[in-house]
Amino acid sequence: MKKFTAATVVIPDNMDCINGLSVKKYVEKTKKAKLILYYDTLSCQSCSIHHIVQMEPLFDRSKKSGKFDVLIIFSPKSDECANVITDLVTLDYNFPIYVDTYGSFRDENKCIPLDIRFHAFLLDKNGHPIFVGNPLDSNPLNDLFEKALKKL
Repeated sequence: MKKFTAATVVIPDNMDCINGLSVKKYVEKTKKAKLILYYDTLSCQSCSIHHIVQMEPLFDRSKKSGKFDVLIIFSPKSDECANVITDLVTLDYNFPIYVDTYGSFRDENKCIPLDIRFHAFLLDKNGHPIFVGNPLDSNPLNDLFEKALKKL
């Protein structure tokens, strides 16, 4: 964990961005802090996709605070990429979701622990992890997340 919190997380520019029915390449729009929700090859991609709607409050919070962006990143196995993209387009979520079709996010961020409990984290505007956990998981995590946001 010390190695992770001391590292700089890189967001690769070769990810696909699924936003509603459109598929585009990732373009970093702002230099804000970023709350990353990362689903790697060990995650059940289909299960995760169907539960993503539960993350909508994070997007609402992001808009209200203006302090951070939310990036949901799927890194499926290469033979699952087409299905993941199809599922995301079909579900037509009203927020962007990123698909790491080339595995670049994992390749460039070996510092991220393999344990999926650490696959939700807040980065400051320079890419340094300042909070680990999903603030929707519990009130104590939410309180810690709020404290991290105040430091931005």
